[in-house]
Amino acid sequence: MTDQPVDMERLNLITGGDEEMIQELVDLFVSDTTARIASMVESVARQDRLTLKRQAHAVKGASANMGATHLFNICMQLEKSSETGNVDELSQLLSAAQSAMAEATAFFAKR
Repeated sequence: MTDQPVDMERLNLITGGDEEMIQELVDLFVSDTTARIASMVESVARQDRLTLKRQAHAVKGASANMGATHLFNICMQLEKSSETGNVDELSQLLSAAQSAMAEATAFFAKR
């Protein structure tokens, strides 16, 4: 695993290196994932574990496609913990997901 928040090789692989397509995917990923993480925060507050699990699964998949490996790993943990984790554990994982998303967003902004 790389120290970078995003594995650009993965993104280049799925886009063929097409910069316009990469930018479109980045824009969609950032807006959609930001909204999904906000939904996860609300889900924990409401103790809505099903919505949390669904949103974590969706972000996990999007992160894998975009090469956002750190966010992917956190969302994999969130998805698993959504069924049995306590609120403190879930809140810590969500905080980590928010940080990982901020790192990925900053990375995309600099590229």
